[in-house]
Amino acid sequence: MKDNYYKIIAKENNLTYVHLSKKYINTKLLSKSENNIYVKLKAIPTKQDKQGFHVVTADISSKNLKLIKKKWGNNVKLSIAPVQLIIFQLNEHCCEAFAKDIDTDLPKQYPQFSAKQTFCLWQKIALVLIVVSTILSFILNHEDAFFILLVVLEVIVLLMCIHRLLIVFYRIIFVKTPPDILLDTTGSKSEKPFYTVLVPIL
Repeated sequence: MKDNYYKIIAKENNLTYVHLSKKYINTKLLSKSENNIYVKLKAIPTKQDKQGFHVVTADISSKNLKLIKKKWGNNVKLSIAPVQLIIFQLNEHCCEAFAKDIDTDLPKQYPQFSAKQTFCLWQKIALVLIVVSTILSFILNHEDAFFILLVVLEVIVLLMCIHRLLIVFYRIIFVKTPPDILLDTTGSKSEKPFYTVLVPIL
């Protein structure tokens, strides 16, 4: 899920998403004396060629991009990687003491893609209107409101049952069943496996 988040950010900004690994990094470019810089910029250099440095970062805010270009040059080629992978590589190579302090400002820049914001504005307004209208309907005419509530709940339960039936039919038709487990009936009862089946109640 986190990878998808960074992939969306990379796509929106026309940048390359990188699944950062040890093979991708030229460790000769990393220096322990620059630990603080890597942590501050949430970025590490991965390669250097004739055109300039290749840098992977988890923060593409305008302020951070200016600092990255100041450090590695205006011709720097940027890529995006999850901050967790950058932390891992920093731990592997040079700065374990500082990696734990890394944080990312991406959720603040793109709140629509962040799991921290569960409901957007229109969803909050809709929920408030539903709750208020339900309370008012019970106050004004509790019998009709109770009847409508029962109908809504029955429709929800019906849709859930239909959904589960569709899943069952899909598994029967398209999903191959696993092979049967053959047990040795000659052994003692204590040697045979014991299975507990938990059946959820809808």
